[in-house]
Amino acid sequence: MTGNLDLQPLATAIKTAIQAELGSLATVYDIDDVPGTPGGSDPTGTPPAQHVEIALNRRDAAPTRRGSGVVSVPDFELATRCHAGSVGTVRELRRLVALALEGRAQDLPDGGTAGPFVFAIGEPEDDDATGWFGSDHWTFA
Repeated sequence: MTGNLDLQPLATAIKTAIQAELGSLATVYDIDDVPGTPGGSDPTGTPPAQHVEIALNRRDAAPTRRGSGVVSVPDFELATRCHAGSVGTVRELRRLVALALEGRAQDLPDGGTAGPFVFAIGEPEDDDATGWFGSDHWTFA
């Protein structure tokens, strides 16, 4: 990805890729666009029972050497959080998100690419007032 700091085109490309894998099983949202999120774009809405949230941020990372010998600096992190009514469905959403991202690059509207996405760490499934959720973190350049 270039030095362009406008993350919205990147977020849109990521959501499009994830939504293509999810089909009608769930909807992908920016973290502040989930209906019912205080301060979000639809604070009075009701969150869908099954959905995926994404959050992007820049990070300072040390260079790493891939198996090919290429040195890369993963300077972005993506967090994905899958929500559903059961642990089994959360796991399926996580699997589909991984299919959309892992090892893949996403095309950007300016002709550039972001990625490939590398799985960094996942957190165990847990419950909250809305059901079950599981979070994964990805790095990419």
